[in-house]
Amino acid sequence: MVRKKTIKLFMLALSLVYIQSFPPSVLAESTIRFIPSQKIPTPDKKGTPDNDTGTGSRSQTNCPQKDIPLTPLVGGKENLELTLTTSTHPTFWFYVPYTAEEVVSGEFYLQDQEGNNIFETKITLPTEPGIIGISLPPEIKPLEINYQYRWYLVINCPEIEGENNSSPAWVEGLVQKIPQEQITTFSTLPPLERIEIYAENGIWYDTLTELAKLKIAQPNSQELITIWSNLLNSSTVGLETVSQKPILGIINNLVISP
Repeated sequence: MVRKKTIKLFMLALSLVYIQSFPPSVLAESTIRFIPSQKIPTPDKKGTPDNDTGTGSRSQTNCPQKDIPLTPLVGGKENLELTLTTSTHPTFWFYVPYTAEEVVSGEFYLQDQEGNNIFETKITLPTEPGIIGISLPPEIKPLEINYQYRWYLVINCPEIEGENNSSPAWVEGLVQKIPQEQITTFSTLPPLERIEIYAENGIWYDTLTELAKLKIAQPNSQELITIWSNLLNSSTVGLETVSQKPILGIINNLVISP
């Protein structure tokens, strides 16, 4: 009996030594996994972008064809598991494959469940392709809890001579705010631990935004590069096509339309 207890204690001590032998980056990498929430909003079909140019499918766009198209990293209609946030003014992330010289303008719209525009803005795109964030400004009315919103990002490109049926490049998706109380209070926790909690609770907007901001602040951190890549490449996220694209930052020069 004593011998068995001694063996168990030895094995436990050996396990602790084994775990501690890994650098913190390996431990963090092994724990940040996105687990989709069971409370996924059901999309409705109401609402279309209220703009002069209209919308169209990506196959009909007059924007330059790219190997990787305009891609939402949050709440796209093809990945509804990525729609939840606890933020009243979340950040929306997109991979934009165009340079500033290739487009005329960019527009972002947020609509309520009735299809009414509650926020619309013109955006100035960066000079190079990459991942950008668009944050709702603080003066906008906060998102309501458990209310489903639809967003659109529209990229207007120069008209192609002789093309009468061309249209902008655009993507759409959803966002839904859930109560902060549904997850553990963790304001004092280190950033990576907060990100892990968001991910484990299926809160993708907050997971991505916290990690993106951390990566922007520490662009040379191999730990964050690995965590970002592995997270976007995971089967529950499915953003492997843009996992290696640069994060250009959050656009702050939003022009709020009247």
